[in-house]
Amino acid sequence: MQDFKIGGGGPATSWAGFVPGAALMGMGILVLLMPDLLRLMVAAMLMGLGFILLALAWRVRKGSPGASFMAYFQDRMRGPMDR
Repeated sequence: MQDFKIGGGGPATSWAGFVPGAALMGMGILVLLMPDLLRLMVAAMLMGLGFILLALAWRVRKGSPGASFMAYFQDRMRGPMDR
């Protein structure tokens, strides 16, 4: 039987756990140094979200199999008495 300890480093602790935080810090520094980068990042994010919403609307309109997720989700949110 394996003993579990809090902390102490081990196979679960690696440098890969620091990568997301370091990446966000790097992006923050880049935005401070180049303010125009923030404008480009926001524009890219909004365009990406717009594309995702358009693709979802297209799938719902066409009635493709992936569009049935919303019906499944709504059915799951109903209680057993509503079915």
